[in-house]
Amino acid sequence: KGLPFGFGELFGEALLQWLDAVVLPELEERYRLQPKPAGRVIGGSSLGGLLSCYALLTRPQTWGGGACMSGSWSWADQAFEAWVASKLPADPAVRIWLDAGTVNDGLAAARTLRDKLLSLGLKLDTSLGYFEAEGADHSEGAWKARVHLPLRFFFDPGDREAPFD
Repeated sequence: KGLPFGFGELFGEALLQWLDAVVLPELEERYRLQPKPAGRVIGGSSLGGLLSCYALLTRPQTWGGGACMSGSWSWADQAFEAWVASKLPADPAVRIWLDAGTVNDGLAAARTLRDKLLSLGLKLDTSLGYFEAEGADHSEGAWKARVHLPLRFFFDPGDREAPFD
């Protein structure tokens, strides 16, 4: 059901069920949200980055993109790459943003996941955004300094459909 190393069972599934059952319906009632997954992105950093990728690949009916900043890819001792390979469709319609800092931020694991996603059919700068933040560490300050990059990757006004049909 969840990830092979227990992440989904630990808190991922419960959190995502709460987002599906409580948060999204409330947002849909209050605001005009894009009705299709292609217009919806989930994002986070560290374990939130891992959860965002998990949500994207387990809930394609809800999310079309995942911003995975400084994801804790090593949480599963490389089991995550194999799990991603088993979940990503043959012709992926998802968009994923990966990044990492160069100072104690899991850069090697991010590169490995990037290479795996490219081998599975994602295209750099189209369906896969990737950035290495020189000198950045695993911290909120580092993520704050580069959050504009995934936002631009997903929400560039010149690169999307009309807001509402």
